[in-house]
Amino acid sequence: MQRSTMIISPRASFLRALLLIASLGGAVAAAGQASDGAPQPPAAAAVADETPAQKLGAFEIVSVARARALVADKRVHPIDARPVAKYLAGHIPGAIHLDDEVLRGPSGALPVQFHRTDELAAIFARAGVSVGTPVLAYGDGEDPLSAAIMAYALLKTGHPRVLLLDGGFEAWRGVAEVSQEHGVLEVSDWRGSPPAEPVAASLDEVRRVVDTDEGVLVDARPAKVYRGEGKGWMRNGHIPGAVNIDWKSLMRADNEALFKPRKEIEAILRAAGLDPSYPTIVYCGTGREATLLYLYLRCVLEWQRVTLYEGSWTEWSSDPSLPVAIGDEPFIPVYADGDVLVSGQPSEALLRELADQGVTLVISCRTPREMAALSFNQSALAKSLGIATIDIPLGGSEGFEPKDVEAFKSALVAHKERDQGGKVLLHCASGGRAAELWVAHLVVNEGLTPEAAEARARAAGIRGPSGLDRLLGRDRPAQPKP
Repeated sequence: MQRSTMIISPRASFLRALLLIASLGGAVAAAGQASDGAPQPPAAAAVADETPAQKLGAFEIVSVARARALVADKRVHPIDARPVAKYLAGHIPGAIHLDDEVLRGPSGALPVQFHRTDELAAIFARAGVSVGTPVLAYGDGEDPLSAAIMAYALLKTGHPRVLLLDGGFEAWRGVAEVSQEHGVLEVSDWRGSPPAEPVAASLDEVRRVVDTDEGVLVDARPAKVYRGEGKGWMRNGHIPGAVNIDWKSLMRADNEALFKPRKEIEAILRAAGLDPSYPTIVYCGTGREATLLYLYLRCVLEWQRVTLYEGSWTEWSSDPSLPVAIGDEPFIPVYADGDVLVSGQPSEALLRELADQGVTLVISCRTPREMAALSFNQSALAKSLGIATIDIPLGGSEGFEPKDVEAFKSALVAHKERDQGGKVLLHCASGGRAAELWVAHLVVNEGLTPEAAEARARAAGIRGPSGLDRLLGRDRPAQPKP
């Protein structure tokens, strides 16, 4: 077995199947205050009604000009998510204070997790938040995430319309009235219900993406933390295969509560290889930083297949059986089954190394959009190294058909006739799709039973396929809609 030096990690169960990414105690005290400054206790705990699940609520990033008009007409309920001292010093007129710390707490062995949706509903109801009035959440340039996590929790709990103030309190203070009067707390009945679509991703769902490559993981933390530099976690690094998009890269440098223009943000996402047709899971350290990315991808760009891994690095790094990657490259090891190597996306350095080791053909299972987002031209580099390249795209709306297995066989036969003794690299983003194609080839073209093919791949260290039935043309599920 031949490995690159990128990651040495324990492998999870080989046959975890993934066809789609899918699927605290009592109530927390109120965070508002009465107009005379004295705390006003809630009258009774309010919980979400047992009404049918609904669609994810509408979310919008609004300018300060529009926010001023909405506040003046009393058409929104402002929520100040900044520290209470800042709220007391001055806030948007009519705003209540609700610290984002009340949205999460210890859960089992994890020090911080989101409360259940019924608990969140009780918190919002006691703060006087009603689903009948749109909410305007805001933070400031020092901590714009306080508003993002507030908006995420409101949408997850079933609020139908949430607005986020672009530029935060700094933008408001420069052009509009500031108040020091405390918002009046009036306990409301929460009549929203959580959306039917999945909002949060579980540990098992993230693990299946790592195992199968059917999905994209996005790490929203700073690059230094992503690379595993410094301390602060039980284990440092990132989830194998994850790409890094620091949440701050979406914001302006002079005011981190102010978003960059949409075209600039879309360019950042394209450069990272993100595709709206592919399941995307965002994560960070504790689930806080990733809320901003979730809101932008799912609600602003309206990507339909985005979820947030709330356990994030806190949960992943605490399990020693789960793999960890370090450095800039989010790629997995190279495994050899005879003269065929299976891997994730090779870097320029790794491709040069593999050329020295006798690789003369590279077969990519990545889509054209994925390949276009690479930081280097793989075909041109391979050609300069004397390596032929072939594309058999699997992913998104492409591939996973028996003809792809036949195309792979034809490529191997032609390569053997042309270059006897040369090795073949079969790759995708992190190895999952490539493994699926290799195992399907063993079944269709070499006559192995599926069980024997999987055992052979497992012996070589190659992870298990989830798309085998599709490639074999049996029990094929309908293609998911983007």
